[in-house]
Amino acid sequence: MKNRILVATRPSKLALKQTEIVVDMLKKKFPELEVEIVKVSTKGDLGHQNLSLNLKSAFTYDIETLLIDGKVDVAIHSLKDLPSNLDDRLTIIATPSREDPRDVLVSKDGKKLEDLPLGSRLGTSSLRRKVQLRYLRKDIEIMDIHGNVDTRISKFEKLNLDGVILAAAGLIRLGMHEKISQFFKIEDIVPAPGQGIIAVEILKRRKDLSELFGEINDNDIFRAALCERSFMDKIGGGCDVPTGIYAEVKKEEIRAIAFLASSDGSRMVKRTYFGRAEEPMKFGAMIADEIRKELKNA
Repeated sequence: MKNRILVATRPSKLALKQTEIVVDMLKKKFPELEVEIVKVSTKGDLGHQNLSLNLKSAFTYDIETLLIDGKVDVAIHSLKDLPSNLDDRLTIIATPSREDPRDVLVSKDGKKLEDLPLGSRLGTSSLRRKVQLRYLRKDIEIMDIHGNVDTRISKFEKLNLDGVILAAAGLIRLGMHEKISQFFKIEDIVPAPGQGIIAVEILKRRKDLSELFGEINDNDIFRAALCERSFMDKIGGGCDVPTGIYAEVKKEEIRAIAFLASSDGSRMVKRTYFGRAEEPMKFGAMIADEIRKELKNA
């Protein structure tokens, strides 16, 4: 096992906090290990997304290139930022932590969605969130808003919006829990695949790192992640498809709540599925097939 590893991550506060969580877990297991964090500003961070990359790849491509070139040993990501199809040379070796997977509302005066004035304006760029929000409040006006957690909250205040929809995990990890006005039930706003999960990515050939990070992997989270990513891979479409899924493993069973809507949001299906924990990828793909059939007939 190497005594020193280079860990790449984005330079945002949240990315660095997530990396610190993983490094701390490693240090507890391997006190002698030296870890250097390498901050990598991706095209997505710099705001000039390459048109040949999809939205997810814009935040991961530059980091993965360093991995492939052997310039860093490990990459730490928010799992939901990783495309469902990885480069054949790369693999997700561990998912050591999952924070609260739910979406939340940050609003003026701490008001909940049902208490906001008629015609209130909420900020989110996520098609998944937009479609589900409109089913909860048809009168809501939704504004596109981009950026990291701090940027979105700042824009929400500057643009005088009534609220912004964010992932609970980011706010909690950054110690901003007090800003949350409302946690949405999973059933009301189904999360993005991998939401709240920290992913460790390495080169497949690095067996030494497989053993190292295997010591901090959470196998139940890992199986849930495989299910969610398999679902997303089978659905296809990336950020252009209004869809979501949340899976959890309890003993030998996986319970998953999935959501899929037509591109215009006029038709929507939400269902709960149960499967075998030992076949998470097969189960995720099966859910995708089933929910597409149901949407077609809706």
